Amino acid sequence: MEKDGKQTTTLHILKRLLSYLLAYPLYLFFTILLLIMFLTIEVLLPQISGNAINVISDMVKFHNSNPSVLMKLIMLYLVLTILHTALRVCRGILHTKMIQSALMDIRYALYNAVQRLSFTFHDNRSSGELISRVTRDIGMVGELYGTALVFVMEMVFYVIGSIIIMLTINYKLTLFALLPAVPTVLILLKSSGKMRLLWRSVRDKYSELSTVIQENIAGIRIVKVFGKEETEITKFNEKSNSFVKHVIKVIDYWSAKIPLTEFVFGLSVPIALGYGGFLIIHKQLNIGDITKFVLYLTGVGMRIGRLGRIINITNNAVSSGEKILEILDKKPIITSKKNAVKFPSGKVQINFNEVNFFYTSKKSVLNNISLAIEPGIPIAIVGPTSAGKTTLVNLIPKFYNVNSGQITINGINVDDIELNSLRKSVSIVFQESFLFSDTVSENISFGVKNTNQKDIEFYAQIAQAHEFITMFEDGYDTIIGERGVTLSGGQRQRIALARAIIMKPAILILDNATASVDSETERHIFAALEKEVFKNITSIVITHKLSLITNFPQIFVMDSGIIVDKGSHDDLLRRCEVYKKMYDIESGEEN
Repeated sequence: MEKDGKQTTTLHILKRLLSYLLAYPLYLFFTILLLIMFLTIEVLLPQISGNAINVISDMVKFHNSNPSVLMKLIMLYLVLTILHTALRVCRGILHTKMIQSALMDIRYALYNAVQRLSFTFHDNRSSGELISRVTRDIGMVGELYGTALVFVMEMVFYVIGSIIIMLTINYKLTLFALLPAVPTVLILLKSSGKMRLLWRSVRDKYSELSTVIQENIAGIRIVKVFGKEETEITKFNEKSNSFVKHVIKVIDYWSAKIPLTEFVFGLSVPIALGYGGFLIIHKQLNIGDITKFVLYLTGVGMRIGRLGRIINITNNAVSSGEKILEILDKKPIITSKKNAVKFPSGKVQINFNEVNFFYTSKKSVLNNISLAIEPGIPIAIVGPTSAGKTTLVNLIPKFYNVNSGQITINGINVDDIELNSLRKSVSIVFQESFLFSDTVSENISFGVKNTNQKDIEFYAQIAQAHEFITMFEDGYDTIIGERGVTLSGGQRQRIALARAIIMKPAILILDNATASVDSETERHIFAALEKEVFKNITSIVITHKLSLITNFPQIFVMDSGIIVDKGSHDDLLRRCEVYKKMYDIESGEEN
């Protein structure tokens, strides 16, 4: 299992997520500065409005017809409004650049983590779940950066500034008017813990839904071949309904709180008008001051009302951030040692010395495996399904760690070889050949740098792919489509083989690499491999087609995780029941 990071609290998650903004100090500084200037103007505008009303009131009261003071206040209001708008635009531009830069960093870190984590991690994660992490969950963090963070700063600065001014107007009126704010905040804060749990369940259901969609799209041909469209639609509907139910559960819970908080805090305005009216009647307050007070109170109410949305967005982001950080904090169990050496140059010999291996279930997959594979002499590994053949070769490039025993290359334990150097020296062609949505040339040259067209075509000829590639209208520049869907299974395998051998690896592993290729083409492929490739490197061939390996000097027979016999084709036919049974079945099928 990958090593998990320590369990995180909400505060720790928020601190980690917000730390990505610190990588852009200039953007952050000027965004905050512009926001403070923006809010300062917002705090000043009610003052100007109240003062203007006081001037009008005095003009009416004292029959003063000199409007100069009023006009100055109006002009000041207009100038500040224009400046207010300009600050909003400038802040929005800087804020957006900062957010997108930080999200890009998270996205890169997450993608990098997915790339470096070992097979054990990917064995237990669906692609739909990982896609959800990189897309939707990062989007939720973006909401935290883009909305919640601004709302929090607005609320802190504006509310504190407004309350200070309200206290200077009349502290008793302020205390009375803000009494409903206390239960409002307590209700919202009490709901936040429950909301985080609810949003986490929504994230989980969305991941399940994403997995169903991804698997269905990737396997649409299989779905159609077996006529399972209705079954898949039903499965999708079940996951979709489950997701919607969890979303509705969150909305129902939150919707019950919002009207209550709005009602409670809404009592502050009538309290202010009632007590303020009393003060005006008793000459302790003027109309302009009560106007300022109500405007500030309305602004404070709007910011406190946003607290619900802030909590909602924050809980969303924390749930998503927790899942993102869970991946970022995982440590790959397979890494290079500090003093690791480079992969040995020249031809190499592989030795398995009493190797045992099991997956997480603790059920043994390989038992006491010992064998030697010499360079220049291709060996074959055969056996029934689930005998452990693929697992055996997956240990050579350290896709998994052995549980006991050791694997050596030229006497060097693979654990002591630099991981990147090791894997660049091993080429594997799996039975299921994955190709990228790119040109044929780019797919073949995927593992090498600065290759040329001549080499690409040479190795395509060895893989018996050149002929069908040149029949395409665009030849080697043909875009083959996602996962190589525009090609047949045999064509995909041949391009994958060319991709493996163009790397000129020290070790070549063919794991049923030509299972989808017709028998005649397959014979041509192996003849070309023996002539151009096998003699120069260490080669391992896993196959169920024994007719391909009858001339191999060394064939290892596996069954139930152990090597039951080894030898030439003729020797194994005489003494190995497992091999003879496989050969008889193949011969019967051919006849």
